[in-house]
Parts: sequence; structure tokens; C-alpha cells
Amino acid sequence: MQLAKCFKGLRYLESINLKNNNFEAEAGDTFLYLVKENPHILKCNLEMNMIKPNQNAEIEKTCKLNKQIIAQISVP
Repeated sequence: MQLAKCFKGLRYLESINLKNNNFEAEAGDTFLYLVKENPHILKCNLEMNMIKPNQNAEIEKTCKLNKQIIAQISVP
């Protein structure tokens, strides 16, 4: 959870790769909250951790929504 808190205010952070780190279900909830709170995060890879499959799917879905949000506010 402490790691996710560090990422929260990083405006230029677009991608997080935390593959294979033994994170548990609680971490899945924390990173889901993170990608919902920081729309600049466009990719969050938590594969090969012990988070629930639905958490990972929700994180991926939220990252896709973040991409759409950023695309709408980006200047062409």
C-alpha cells in the first residue's frame, strides 16, 4: 500500500510494471484505487501476483478509460 501511495501524485507516470512481486488481493484493491485516482496511469501490469483475476480485469478496464480521458483532453 505504501508503494501505491508513492505513485498517487506522480502526474507524469503513465505505466507501472509490478509483475511477479507476490502482491496479494489487498494490493489489487489498492492499485485499482490508484488508477482510478490518477487518470495519467495508462498501464498497470500486476500479472503473476496473487491478486484476484477480477481485480486485474478492473485495473485494465480503468486504464483503458484513463487512455480515453487523456485522449479527450490532449491538444491535437
